[in-house]
Amino acid sequence: MKKRRLNTSTARARLPELVKAAARRRRAGRSLVANAIEIGPYGRGGALLIPEIDAQAAMERENQLSRRVEKLEDELEAIGIALFLQERIAESSGETMSAEDFLRELGFEDRIERLPLRR
Repeated sequence: MKKRRLNTSTARARLPELVKAAARRRRAGRSLVANAIEIGPYGRGGALLIPEIDAQAAMERENQLSRRVEKLEDELEAIGIALFLQERIAESSGETMSAEDFLRELGFEDRIERLPLRR
């Protein structure tokens, strides 16, 4: 889609019309700026007028991606722990290790204090 650009004087004069047109949009564009209008001195940009529906859709896409990244990070952490345990078991002499030492080896020193008290 061709990018629309307006200089500030034209945008100022047409602002009510531009806002009404943006508000009439019922379907979000494929990206945040798909329906945006660049506004700036000499038509060079500097600010964007973005329809609310596009901004809302972009925020929803961002939220979905954030949730997906969080889920993938959790899965990656679980895989890392599984691989560590697999390696540990393969190299193990059969000796046991304390929960504190185990957490230290995994890099979870901050969780040691949350362990139940030992008797």
